[in-house]
Amino acid sequence: MKQESSTKINRHHTARRDTRAFRPEARQHDSFSEITASLRSRIPALIARWRGASGTHGNTAPLTAQELHRAAHELLELQRGLTGGRELAGEGYMNRSGSLGAYILYYWPVSYMQAALAAQSAGHTVQAAAQAAEQSSRPVRILDVGCGPAPASAAVLDLFRRTAVFADKFSAEITLCDYSSRVLDVARGLILPPGTSEKRITVKTVQADLLRPGALSSALASAGHAPDSYDIIIMSHVLNELWKDDSDRLEKQEALLAELTGMLSSTGLLCLIEPAQLATSRSLIAMRNRLCTKGYTVVAPCTGQGSCPALTAGAAQTCHAEIMWQPPEPVAGLAAAAGLDRQSVKMCYFIMQKAPLQDGTADGTPEPAAAEISAAVVSDSMRNKAGRIRFILCDGTKRFTLSAPQHDPHAEALGFFTLRRYDRIKVTGAQQRGTNGELSFGITESTQLEKL
Repeated sequence: MKQESSTKINRHHTARRDTRAFRPEARQHDSFSEITASLRSRIPALIARWRGASGTHGNTAPLTAQELHRAAHELLELQRGLTGGRELAGEGYMNRSGSLGAYILYYWPVSYMQAALAAQSAGHTVQAAAQAAEQSSRPVRILDVGCGPAPASAAVLDLFRRTAVFADKFSAEITLCDYSSRVLDVARGLILPPGTSEKRITVKTVQADLLRPGALSSALASAGHAPDSYDIIIMSHVLNELWKDDSDRLEKQEALLAELTGMLSSTGLLCLIEPAQLATSRSLIAMRNRLCTKGYTVVAPCTGQGSCPALTAGAAQTCHAEIMWQPPEPVAGLAAAAGLDRQSVKMCYFIMQKAPLQDGTADGTPEPAAAEISAAVVSDSMRNKAGRIRFILCDGTKRFTLSAPQHDPHAEALGFFTLRRYDRIKVTGAQQRGTNGELSFGITESTQLEKL
């Protein structure tokens, strides 16, 4: 986020506070701590698989200092290839033993958290998709496209496992799709580790080249998969690697998504997750806008269905989630050894559903009145030259700011200084302050603020 002579503050709050934005509708038992606990239960299988590639199959003990050093070196090589110039993006890096191993130990847990938090933010809508399957006496069908080692589908599977209403009868059919047969073998073993007895969960694999039009549909049809049958289709960190150097990449990506959404059930959900980098997040926002014009609604995280105002706010503007996180080992140790910042989980994501636009969600909503503001926080806190702390808010159709003097006791009592990205808030009694066409509000002694 571009900031005018600004300073980020209040970055290190507790995970409990930071995850409130993701839990407006989720069941109380499905908390951030339970997601983390589910991830921790999968760490031993990740370590064993990493060692399995080195000939020590089945050893789940913590990494030794020598192993940590080697894994950190492999991680840095992978990280440098996926950021900056992004030379490795879309270049088959999962077929390299070092890259695959670094991904399993470090990026797999991070991607798991991203998918779990994204799915949880959709609350009852995700659960409704599973209920529709259960009412039809069939398993929940999950399609993980460009799955890699399958952290995303593992996260969604674990979310359903934790949902009490399905505890005794939940069944799932997970279809993993990737271009690499080697990666698919690894993914199958990580979804259901060796020795796991899960009679109600089946895992199928389909090999397909997503760059070839119609290849995915053909591969699924050959495997006996019927159209209009998937409850959840996931694409995690995939779109940004497809046709990344083509000038018409958005058109090609949209054609692929049209192919995929034709496979959704009537209540099915499409979950798209991308890195929080400026270029990748803006590209996903542009795709979100395209899908909204085709009759898809955004289930999460947006407050509206119109064109996202982030793209028109300036070339350096975007929108992404950030949740503070204390990662488990070996993620924490690898981040420290490689000199990487892993104090939070960042991502740009959208969960969408085939449905008509709801009343009042289209473009053209009047500017928010000072009497009441209902919006989401879409920036970190910023301090301007006048010493005011401000946040950028989005009501679904436009962006504007809310500010208060630094150390203001009333603003502090309202919890204003502890706001985080994607917190949804209602503000009453704010003072309109905008000048030069910039819409802005300030907190006064009569202002009230509520986290929704």
